[in-house]
Amino acid sequence: MSEWRREASKQLPELQPIVASSWVDNPMMLWIELNMEFGRLCLQDEPPVDLLSRMWKYGLWCLAARSDQVSNAAAVAFIEHILDWEEKVSILPQITSALELNGLRPILEIHRTADEVDVFLDALWRKDRRR
Repeated sequence: MSEWRREASKQLPELQPIVASSWVDNPMMLWIELNMEFGRLCLQDEPPVDLLSRMWKYGLWCLAARSDQVSNAAAVAFIEHILDWEEKVSILPQITSALELNGLRPILEIHRTADEVDVFLDALWRKDRRR
């Protein structure tokens, strides 16, 4: 079993049907599926923050992987799209920090300008502090 699949199985056991599926034959396909699942989970009335947090952490694990294929898959199919849905955005303060998210700016800026990311991050953390 590949290291990326073994780690996904370890960190996300409840998503084993996705991780072990026959159509998931590379890291990019896994992240396409995980990103869709992340979005579905965020739409729930009470999103499973623990699972979403572990999915986020698995994404960070992949970004740090020695394999370009693994790190690129997490960046392209997950992180660069994390700001695309309000439902995904609203969960971010519960699963990551402003510092950690700011460290991913190069990825976040693939579809946005630096100024747009600044405005977005400022609004997100300002909103979170009001809670």
